[in-house]
Order: sequence, then structure tokens, then C-alpha cells
Amino acid sequence: MQRKKKGQRWTLKNKIFALALYKRSPKAYRFLQRFLRLPGKSTIQGILSAIPFDTGINNDLLRNLENIIKKLNPMDRYSCLMFDEISLSPGFAYDSKLKKVVEYVDLAVNGRRNVAANHALVFMLSGLHKVWKQPIAYYFTKNQIPTAELKKIIVEIITQLQSISVRIVCCVCDQGSTNSAALRQLVAECNSDKRGPYFTVNGEVTVTVHDPPHLLKNIRNALMKYDIEFEDKKTAKWQHIVACFEFDSQRIFQCLPKLTKEDLMLQKSYMKMRVCVAARTLSYTMAAALETFSVSTFSSDALHTAQFVEQVDKLFDSVNDRTPYPEKGKDMRACVSSTSKHRDFWYSMFKKIRDMRACVSSTSKHRDFWYSYGVPRPRKTDRRLIPKIIYEEAARKISKRPLLQKDLKKLANKFMDFDSDESSIEPFTSSDSDSYRPSDSSEDDSDDDFEEPARGIKKQTKVKAPPSLTQTNQNEPETGSLGDSDLSQTPTPQPTLSEYGQGWGPIARNYKAIPSCTLSSGKPEVAALLGNASPGEFYEAIVDDSIVSYIADQTNHYASCFLLETDASGNSRYHNWVPTTKSEIKHL
Repeated sequence: MQRKKKGQRWTLKNKIFALALYKRSPKAYRFLQRFLRLPGKSTIQGILSAIPFDTGINNDLLRNLENIIKKLNPMDRYSCLMFDEISLSPGFAYDSKLKKVVEYVDLAVNGRRNVAANHALVFMLSGLHKVWKQPIAYYFTKNQIPTAELKKIIVEIITQLQSISVRIVCCVCDQGSTNSAALRQLVAECNSDKRGPYFTVNGEVTVTVHDPPHLLKNIRNALMKYDIEFEDKKTAKWQHIVACFEFDSQRIFQCLPKLTKEDLMLQKSYMKMRVCVAARTLSYTMAAALETFSVSTFSSDALHTAQFVEQVDKLFDSVNDRTPYPEKGKDMRACVSSTSKHRDFWYSMFKKIRDMRACVSSTSKHRDFWYSYGVPRPRKTDRRLIPKIIYEEAARKISKRPLLQKDLKKLANKFMDFDSDESSIEPFTSSDSDSYRPSDSSEDDSDDDFEEPARGIKKQTKVKAPPSLTQTNQNEPETGSLGDSDLSQTPTPQPTLSEYGQGWGPIARNYKAIPSCTLSSGKPEVAALLGNASPGEFYEAIVDDSIVSYIADQTNHYASCFLLETDASGNSRYHNWVPTTKSEIKHL
């Protein structure tokens, strides 16, 4: 007699093996469950429920990490320590495992206060040579943590990690006022000769590094506000970049096809926070376009802006490698080694950044960049500005991707609520939460793919298609091709989705249907649903290569739509498409 699926009893060894497999890849585990008898998700996560995850450094996690570190090569033990703050949604919760009310300010051994917390300070380790990462500690704070407390926590965490043979080469954070102050004080206390931005803990050097994407955005913001003088009175101006885009947008064959007007105007705050917007603006493509147009269209001063943009793009490439070897046309986008060009390039850029000055065009007053203050004059004997690992292991290639806070941003995004741009406190204190799933594997699961979180953008809830639109109505009369339709006429409104039934989530509110239209020869039938800020105001869709490409409403708000595509064989495909930028939205 075959045993029931839910009647299986599992030993502790079976559960631990299944848990290790699930944490490697949840998607692969669900696939194996189709063919193998494996414990369910709730069964294997029950093991973790007995492990308390309180604020501060978890000793159980530290002991387990020590066993893993001992098996690694000495080169693979080099890592960077990064930390960042995550906003928390308001409210208190009782943790039955810890037996206390959480979301008060809690700094672990440094004290717990009777004040409601609204931020979580998270520390994470990231390997420099081998791809591995591990959240190591977290704390609850009110707004920003005091500088003195942050200094103690940094030294305490580095000391604990050194005790298990982890080599902390650098400390990475953003340019928050508290973070910068804490690192400056550590450098001042531990580095009396002021030879470089580093501090020592138990005799080991730790270099302070600010998150490169944040630095790139700060350079873009400085260029928008000031004219930047560099290299013997050369001046870079934001007006040249704007003029270059406006001139290029009128051309048939554009040099800047990816750049949009919103990337330069930055009227929306979340666009200003996105790294990709700054990277598109200060790119090699922009430098090439400025150089091309400066010959015949612009003044010769535009060539100075092109040189500045090219240097910034090259500098960002030097800390944003993708492959061990240089890409074609991108010499700096490669792993750093003793034989690479990074060392000489960085030394030359240190001097250029130190000599850069911001000039207010209206008053012609000059000021030094604050982020270049304290950068010492490069010395041939001073190798501390570049991690010692490069010189100790000269034959190896070191990736600089771990110096980016991307992994920490991903962890924050996993904690994010669907209905809020803030995180919940439960994933921090729950050891059996899917959100708290550290991984030492470089494999990416499609279930966990996401972009860098942008403030003000909320996650979208998946919406099911209404039953009446999952198949084409053969009895419906043809309405003519899209080219012959009268765009001034408003389509006949159909019943809202709420009348089809419940269960489509809040995103399905105020949705109305557009009747299907028969397109020209060889093109499919399309049924679209639009969600507009002003329901009932629609535009027809522009058809491009058998798919609806652009949909907009009269209020310039983004529109969500479902596309039903039917090919010549009668097979249907149902698409869920949401335009992300205004370049994907056009009016007719």
C-alpha cells in the first residue's frame, strides 16, 4: 500500500539536507519535489524557528561561519564589510521566540532604549575573490545612529570577524552624515600620520570606501549645480550635455538613443536616485557625441565637457568590473591585478580629483569638492590606498563588484512590503523567513530577480486576466484596421474588472476594457486593458511588429495593460506589460 504524501516522517538529518538544498536554490528545490519525495517548505523551515535571531552579532551564525571559513583558501577569506540603513514601517510586534516586544531602539550590547525604531542598520560580508555574501548583524535605530555608537559597532564586528580568520580589507558605506563622521573619526584615531583613508583594528588595515554608485550620482549632481574646472582651467558644463541631447533628439540617426528627457530634467525624485540614469548621462557615448558635435555645431568648450565625462565614465568602469579580462573598448572594466592598468590610472585620477574645483557661473566663485578633501598626494611608497591583497597575491585577479552595495540593496528589497516602500521588522527577527536567505552561491534564481529599489516606486501585485478575455470572440464583427480607425472617438466602455469577480488585487481597480480590433494583414488581434488615473480616458494602441508597443492616457500617468496576441494558427498568448519610462509612452 502506497504511503500518503503527507504521512511521511523525516529524520533530523533528512531535514538538514533538504534545508541546505532549499537555501541553495528554492526554484530547484520545487522542481525536485515533482520527482522526489522531499520535506515540505514548512517542515524544513521549522528547524530554523528554534534559532533566535536577535540584534547584534549572532554567535551561532558566527560559529557556523567559522567552520566554513576554515575550509576556504587564504585568498578566499579576504572580504569587505558593508553596512546601510533600511527604513522600517511603524508598529510594534511581539516575538514569541525572543519573548519581548521588538521595534524599540536596540543596539544589542550597547543598550536598548524605550524609543520606537524606524530604521534597521544591517551589516553584510562580501567576498572579494570568491563570490560569497553573508548578513552578519543588524540593529534597530531611531533615524540615524549616533556616531559614537556606530564607531563601537564597526570595531566590535571587525574584531569578532578577525577572530574567525576573516580578513576585512575594506569598509563600504554610503555618504550619510553619520557614516562619514564615524569613518573620519576612526581614521583620525588610528591613522596619526594621515597617509591615507584607512584605519587599523588589532594591527590590520581596513580601507574606507564609499559606495561607487553614490559617488557617480554625486558627481552628476555637482555638475548640474556648478561648472567644474579641471586640468589647467578646462571647464565642464551641464548646459553642454543638455544641448547635446536636444540637438541629437532632432536627428534621424541618433547618437544617444537610450537617453531620455527625464534623465536630464530629473523632475521626479526617484529618477534622481537611480544609478542607471547617472551612468547613461556620464557615459562614453555622451562623451563621443559631445566631441562629434563640438566640431561643427557647438563651441570648442564642449570638448572640455566631453573629456570630463570620459574620465568619469572610465573611473566608474574601474570599480565596476564584469569579467576577469577587459572588454572591447573598456580597458578599465576588468578585475584588478598587479599587472593591470588600474593602479596607475587610480593614482592619476587622485591628483585630478584633488585639483578639481566647482565654479558658480553667476558669481564666478570657486570652491573645492568636499569629497576630495583629505585625499593625500599619491606616493610611490604608499600602497595603502589600494588593498594590500593586490600585492600579497600578485598572480590573482580581484573583482571590485563586492565594493558596491548592490547585494545589500537586494537584501533590503527582499524585506520590502508590497503596499509600502518601507521594510517590515518581521524578516529581521524571523530566522525561518524567506527574506533572510543568505547565499554563498553565485547562481541567480528567476524568483529572486529584481532591480535596485528606487524610493517612491512600489512593487506591483500580479493581476489575473478576466475570463472573458482569455479567448477571442469569433462572432465579434471586425472594426477595421488600426490605421483606418478614428482616434478621436472614445471606445465603448466595458464593465470594470470588479464586476468580473474579486481576487485581482488593488491594482485591478478602475480598469476598463477596450474592444478587440482586427489589424492589417499578418498582424494579430489585440485586446487591451488599461488602468488609468482618470478611468475612461483612453487612446488607441500603436501597433509595431505584431505587438502593442505604446499605451497612454490623457493625464500622462503610466498605464498597465494586458495584451492578448493571436497568431495565424489560432494560438493565443497573454502578456502582462507595464511601461517603466516615459520614453515608452507616446500620444497619438
